[in-house]
Parts: sequence; structure tokens; C-alpha cells
Amino acid sequence: MGYLHEGHLRLVDRARALAERVVVSIFVNPLQFGPNEDLARYPRDLERDRKLATTRGVDCLFVPEASVMYPGGAGASDPLARIVAGPVADTLEGAARPGHFTGVLTVVAKFFHIVGPDVAVFGRKDFQQAILVKRLVQDLDFPLTIDVAPTVRELDGLALSSRNTYLSPDERRSALALSRTLRMLEQTWRGGEADPAKLQRIGMESLRVPGVTPEYCALIDEDLEPVKRLTAHTVAVVAARVGTTRLIDNVVLGEGIGADPRVAP
Repeated sequence: MGYLHEGHLRLVDRARALAERVVVSIFVNPLQFGPNEDLARYPRDLERDRKLATTRGVDCLFVPEASVMYPGGAGASDPLARIVAGPVADTLEGAARPGHFTGVLTVVAKFFHIVGPDVAVFGRKDFQQAILVKRLVQDLDFPLTIDVAPTVRELDGLALSSRNTYLSPDERRSALALSRTLRMLEQTWRGGEADPAKLQRIGMESLRVPGVTPEYCALIDEDLEPVKRLTAHTVAVVAARVGTTRLIDNVVLGEGIGADPRVAP
């Protein structure tokens, strides 16, 4: 959705390694924002994004207007045709943000039709989104491959996000509770703990620090289903509000945060 950071640019690098031409879409999609969410204040700086994309060798920026993506009398807030996912999209982020994934999958399907890519690269920080996009491609027979790239973090572990720009210096320090919790969950599992309910309780307690309001901590498999026993493929996902900013993060227990790409702050 623009306001590019190094995490986005790593997706560009990955796409460059997979294809001859790279197209980057920049579109703050109104359909995936709820009525009380941050659509109006979501960070935007198209000229900055153009410069960053150019430095990474992007061949084409696709920057449509909402009126073009969602034409017709109903407008962007109520397009006639939508992609509505199944019950798995109503959990985790879908439960916290009703209708969010309908907006995401609808605009992604439109991008796929308009651009016609052979491969599309998504970041794993938005794990549920990446899995739902893979299911969209599989279930609706889109002729392309979805590649999911590792989360990019700052050196202290904070996952890169455009919404990090909302954080004050104190909130930025508090936000480390998310990556710190994921690291502790992974270490606890490596220490022999196999009970997901116990890890979930540990995770929620770890997120309860000054300035942070936990929303969920869940242990799921690669199909977004809760697990009965922890394995190397289990994904720990967390969401919390830091001040007024909502952040998400995740880790695959068998990989750990330390294996992910890092950047200097």
C-alpha cells in the first residue's frame, strides 16, 4: 500500500530474481479498511516511493485511483462483485477486522487480472494474508505462482511495517514486546514444551507490558488451523496495540526470528 520500506524493497529484489520484469502496485485499498481504521491517515508519499522503486530496478509502478479500481455508482465502499473467503478468513485478523480479507482478496484478484503476472511476491509478516492469497490462486485457478518471502526486521527484532511510522520513541521500544514474545515462544518450544495452550498463555502474558494491549497469541499450522501439538512447522502469530497503533508479527517455530533477514535501524 505504499510508503515503501526495506521490507517492501526486499520483495522487489526477490521478484527481480524470479522474473525478467517487475511490476509494483501502490494502492491504499479502501475496501480493506474498517469504518474506524486508519484509511485517512495511512502514510503516503508517492514521490518517495517512486525514487525507492527506481533504485531497486522496478520496471513499472501500477498506481491506480480508487475510482478506477472500483467503478460504478456504488463506489469504492461497496463494489458489486467481491471475493469472500471461507471461515478461515474470519479468524485472527479476520475476527479483529471484519471484512478485511474480503477487501484484500478482491483487490488482489483485480491486480492479478490487470497485471497478468507469472509470479507474485508477498511478505510473511502478514502470514494469514499470504496463505489466503495462495488459496485464492489455487481455488480460482489463477495461472501464477505465489512466493512468500521472509519477514524483514530491524536489528533489534522489530518487524518492518509502514505503521511503525506512527510510533513515538517510547512506543517504538514497547513494540519490541511482539518480537521478544515470539523469540521466547520459539525458545520455550525448543526447550521441550509441546502444549500449544501453555505457549498461548505464556505469549499473552509476555505481551502484557506497559504501553502494549495484547489482542491475540495463537499457534496455528500452515492452513491457519489451531494445532494440537507443536512442531517445527507451527506458526506463532501475535497481534497487539502499541498506543493507538495496531501491529502484527509471527514466527515459524522451526526457523526462529534469528534466521530472518535484518536491516540496520
